[in-house]
Amino acid sequence: MKYYLIILLSVLYCLSNTDASVIKGRVTDEMSGEALPNANVLLKDTQTGAVADQNGRFIVPGIVPGRYQVQVNHMGYEPYSLALTVSEQDTVNLEIALTRDVFRLSDVVVTASRSPQIYKNVAVPTRVVQRREIEARGALDVADALKTRPGIVIQRGTSGEKNVTLNGIDGKRVLVLVDGVPFSARLNDKVNLAHIDADQVDRIEIVKGPGSALYGSDAMGGVINVITRSVSNETIAANLRYGSYETVGGNFNLSRRLGAVHTRVTLDVQKQGARQSVGEIQVDESQAMRAGLTMDYTNKRLGDFTIKTDLRRDEMDSETQFMGQASDNELDVQTWHSTLDWKREFGTLLQTRIKGYYSGHHREYSTESFMAPAASVDTTEDQIYGVRSDIAWSVTQTLDLDMGVDVSRHNYDNKRLSSKAERDELGVFAQAQWQALEPVRLSVGGRFDKISNLEAHWSPRVSTLIDVSSNLSLRAHWGLGFRAPSFIEMYSDFMMPIPGMPLQVKGNPHLQPETSNGTGLGLDFLVSDRMNISVSAFRNELNDMIVDFQQSSLVYSYHNVEHAVFKGFEVRTAYKIGPLQPAVSYIYTDIEKSQGYTGGRTAPHAGSVELTGAWFKERLTLSVRDQVYSEQDVSVVGRGGAISAQTKEAYHMLDLSLGFSFTSRIELRAGVNNVNDYTNDLYGPYIGREFFTRMQVRY
Repeated sequence: MKYYLIILLSVLYCLSNTDASVIKGRVTDEMSGEALPNANVLLKDTQTGAVADQNGRFIVPGIVPGRYQVQVNHMGYEPYSLALTVSEQDTVNLEIALTRDVFRLSDVVVTASRSPQIYKNVAVPTRVVQRREIEARGALDVADALKTRPGIVIQRGTSGEKNVTLNGIDGKRVLVLVDGVPFSARLNDKVNLAHIDADQVDRIEIVKGPGSALYGSDAMGGVINVITRSVSNETIAANLRYGSYETVGGNFNLSRRLGAVHTRVTLDVQKQGARQSVGEIQVDESQAMRAGLTMDYTNKRLGDFTIKTDLRRDEMDSETQFMGQASDNELDVQTWHSTLDWKREFGTLLQTRIKGYYSGHHREYSTESFMAPAASVDTTEDQIYGVRSDIAWSVTQTLDLDMGVDVSRHNYDNKRLSSKAERDELGVFAQAQWQALEPVRLSVGGRFDKISNLEAHWSPRVSTLIDVSSNLSLRAHWGLGFRAPSFIEMYSDFMMPIPGMPLQVKGNPHLQPETSNGTGLGLDFLVSDRMNISVSAFRNELNDMIVDFQQSSLVYSYHNVEHAVFKGFEVRTAYKIGPLQPAVSYIYTDIEKSQGYTGGRTAPHAGSVELTGAWFKERLTLSVRDQVYSEQDVSVVGRGGAISAQTKEAYHMLDLSLGFSFTSRIELRAGVNNVNDYTNDLYGPYIGREFFTRMQVRY
C-alpha cells in the first residue's frame, strides 16, 4: 500500500509544478566575447542555482513564478546582478556579459590563508600576477614574469640562475612554493626561478612579510606561490617562439577527457644562443626540455583527485674569465616536481585536503681550464618529499577554523659536505578567522615546527581586515618568521678552488635559526568604478642572521650575529579609461643593516608605469611597462673577504609588446624587452635589448 501512496504523491507533486519555469542562458567575457566556464549563477535568497559548463551555458529548472534577483560570479570578474520576473511556464533566456575586475578585488587567492578566499575578504595583502600578464610580457620563466612587480628584483648568478629579492630581502629568506609545496631547485640556498617554465603557470601569488605561521622555515621575508595550470576543456594548443640571441622554442598542449578522467599533456622545448650571463660569464648555448602531465578525477563519494608531474632538463655551455684565467663549463640540471592532491567536502561546513609531493633536483657542473685540463665535476642531489594536510571547518557563520599537519624529509648530497645530509620536519598549524563585527574580520594563528637537530620553533601571526565602507578597506598584520640553517651552512667541509689561495670552508653545526619580526599596514580605496588606490607600509626586523666570517687566516665558517631592518611603503594607483588601463606604482625601501651583512641590493626608490589596452573585442592588445630605479649603494666582497661600498647608477628599463588575434584560434604576439638597451657589466642587468615573437594556435 505504501508504494501506491508514494506514486500518488509523486504524481500530485508533478501536477502541482506544471507551472514551473526555466531560466537559462550563457555567460561571456564583455571584452572578448569568449565563454566563461564555471561561472556561478544563483537566485538570491534561495538555494537554487547552476554552474556554467565549458561553453558558458547554464540552465536553472523548476522555477516557481515570482520576482528574483539573479547573481552571477566568476573569479577575476566583477559581480553581476539582475532583477527579473518569471511567469508561469516561462522560459527566460539571458545573455550575461561579465566585466573584468581590473583592480583584482574579486580574485580568489590561497597563499595568505592556505584556503581559497576572495581577496577582498583576506586580511593579509596579496599581489597576483595573472596568466594574461605573463603571456603579454612574453615571459620565458617565473623570473621574467615577476621582474616588473614593485619590490621585486631578479638577480642573475654566475651559472645562469635567476634569484628573487623581495623588499630588499634576498632569496634564501623568501619561500618559493609550486602549488603550495616546496620546490627543491636551489643553488647557494636560493631557488632558481629559471627552472619554472612560464608556460605552465596559471598565476603567481605574492605575500610579503613573515609567513612561517602557515608555511614554516624560509618564509622570513615573504612567500611566492606559483600555481600551475589545471586541465581545461578539450583543446589542442601549440605555440612557437623566436627571439634575440637565437632564441627558438615551442610548446604543445593536449587536453582530453578519457572517461571520468580529465588529462592534460604538455611538451616544451627551448634553445638560446650566445649571450652574457654575468660580467665574467659568457653563455655559448643553452637548451631546456620539459614534459608535464596533469590528471583530474572527480567522484561524488570519494572526492576530487589531481595528479601533477613535471620533468625538466636544462643544459648550458659557457666560458668563464676569472683572475686572468679562462675555463670552459658545462651545466646539466634535471628537476622533477610531482604532487598528488585529494580534496573532499563533507557538506558545506567541513572541507579536507591532503597533498603528497616530491621535488627532486640533480645538478652537475663541470669546468675545465688551460691550467687544469682534467675537468672538475661538482654534483648536487637535492630531494624533498612530504605530505601536507588541511582541514577547514566553518564552525558558525562568523567563525572559521583552519588546521593541518605538514611532514617532510629533505635529503642533500654534495662533495662540499662532509657526508650526505638528511633532515626531517614536522609542522602543526592552526588558524581562526572570526568576523566579530560586520565590518571587522580578525585572523589569529600560529605554527609549531620541529626540525632535526634544531630546537622547536613557534611562529604566531595576527591580522585584521576592516571594511570602513564598501569602497575602503584597511588591513594590518604582525607575525614572526624563521629560517633553519642550510646544509651548506651547517656541514660544509671543502677547499675553495682559488689559484694560490688554499682557503677552506667549514660549516658550523651549532648554528641556530634566523628569525624575523614583521608588521604591515595596508589600505585599498576604490575611488570609483574607474580608479583604485592601494597603499601599504612594512617593517621587517631580521635577527641572528647567518653570515660567513674568517675563522682563521685560511679558514672561513658561519655564525649567527648579523641584524637588519627592512622598512618602507608602497603606493599603487590603477585606472580604467575605456579600452586603456594605466597603472602607476612607487616603492620606498630603507635598509638598516649591521656591517657584516652584504645583502639587500635594492634601490631605495623604485617605480613603474604600466599601460595595457585592448581593442576590437581584444583582437588587438597592447602592453607597455617602464621600470625606474634610483641610485643605490652596493656592498662588494673582494679577495680576502674585504667589504667595500660602491654606487650603482640610476636607470630605467622599458618593455612593450603587441598582440593580434587573426581568429579565435590563432594569435600572434611580438615585443621588445629593455627597449632602451640599458646594461651594467658590474651589477646587471647584463642582457640588453631583446626581441621576441610568439604565435599560438588553439583548436
